[in-house]
Amino acid sequence: FNYRNHARFTVRFGGQLGFSNRITRRFVRVDECMLMDSKINSFLSQLQDNSSETTNLSIRVGANTDDYLIQPELSGPDIDFETGQKWYVENMLNREFRVASPSFFQVNTKQAEFMINLVGDKLGLNGDEILVDAYAGVGVFASLLSDRVRKVIAVEESQAAVKDALFGLNDLHNVHYIQGKTEEILEELEEKIDVIILDPPRTGCHPQAIASVLSAKPNKIAYVSCDPPSLARDLDMLVQGGYQIDSVDPIDMFPQTYHTECVATLSRNN
Repeated sequence: FNYRNHARFTVRFGGQLGFSNRITRRFVRVDECMLMDSKINSFLSQLQDNSSETTNLSIRVGANTDDYLIQPELSGPDIDFETGQKWYVENMLNREFRVASPSFFQVNTKQAEFMINLVGDKLGLNGDEILVDAYAGVGVFASLLSDRVRKVIAVEESQAAVKDALFGLNDLHNVHYIQGKTEEILEELEEKIDVIILDPPRTGCHPQAIASVLSAKPNKIAYVSCDPPSLARDLDMLVQGGYQIDSVDPIDMFPQTYHTECVATLSRNN
């Protein structure tokens, strides 16, 4: 319980905060959510019935810091803390990351830290690889695995996420960020890629991205997914393209729900 660092609330009826069913649109008032970080519940108790200025409210908090972000900005007389922040700072494995409101960040910080170490260990990095971090987001994999490889090329489409990543990369001279779509950037890279990390959205990789991975012929691939059907689809294409699945490790990233995160590692057949 109390693991989620991000909550999105619907606002109804005089500033009430709650959740809406995606299909029926039925609204349920929520005064406390046991899945949310205690700091989110603390903000919720103060914002409940005081947020009629908006129809939706987002709260993000640092699990390992005291920083937070509440969007949009609210000006109610009963709100005695700052709102409307553009970004907040989280610390993961002794490194700070800036996360803007539009940027993706794992909702379970503790399990995300475990996952990063798992990916690094499963790939068996020896320090001489060129690693591509595709769908890199704010640079979590790129930054935290940079000391295990020779060079990291991080590819991310979101301009906001790239700005967040660059904010914390000043001391990492072997990490290079490229803004663009994975399926397009991979085709343009001229360097021999040894390892690729794929961490796409729930829908999985664009078919051309899989084709570009197969053309790059990395020795190892780590595929991070929160959607088993799209993971199975993409793994099938990678296997058909000459890779073997070495392991699939489920991670309970979303406790008390039926959702799960998986890390699949693959190696190229000789």
